[in-house]
Amino acid sequence: EDSIIAYIAAVLKIPFSKCTYLDLGANHPKEMSNTYFLYSQGARGVLVEANKDLIPELKFWRNEDIVLNKCVSAQSNKKVEFSILNIDGISSSNTESLKEIQSANSEAKVVRTDLVETITVNEILEKYFAVSPVVLNIDIEGKEKEILYSIDFEKYRPLIIIIEMIPYSTHLLVGIKNKEILNIMKDRDYIEFAFTGINSIFI
Repeated sequence: EDSIIAYIAAVLKIPFSKCTYLDLGANHPKEMSNTYFLYSQGARGVLVEANKDLIPELKFWRNEDIVLNKCVSAQSNKKVEFSILNIDGISSSNTESLKEIQSANSEAKVVRTDLVETITVNEILEKYFAVSPVVLNIDIEGKEKEILYSIDFEKYRPLIIIIEMIPYSTHLLVGIKNKEILNIMKDRDYIEFAFTGINSIFI
């Protein structure tokens, strides 16, 4: 995905150092990160991660980014239960998503559940961005539609939006894509530029 972002930015003559970003569900600072390449080229942004165990690593390796230990939601300043799983990258506050993950993988176990304060995308954008970020990355395990519906797209128009488009599976999924998200994005005048088998990149 970061190579595709770099291609879009190069064709549109946007310097990598100017590709600001909002990364929802940042997880690790470098590994499997869609924004680390931009950070390495001088761009800066906001990383949101609900798992408190990952925050020190994010703050160390991405110390010029703003790192928020929050849970992205449709409402701010609430406390929600965020379940940490024993498998990297699939922790979630979405009960249905957790059920689907555990149904698909019997080895997926909840290690603990934390109470995490919520924040909306609109609040993040208003507080930390003078203009809309170039890149919005959404990887929040089952809450993608809720978050897309909550964003004020009349006010905020990220150039590139990356969204996970397939359900969790231990097997290779082919020919499956979330049609509701495609329709949400189409209604907001975004076009699917690329699909990587897991994520779609909209512009």
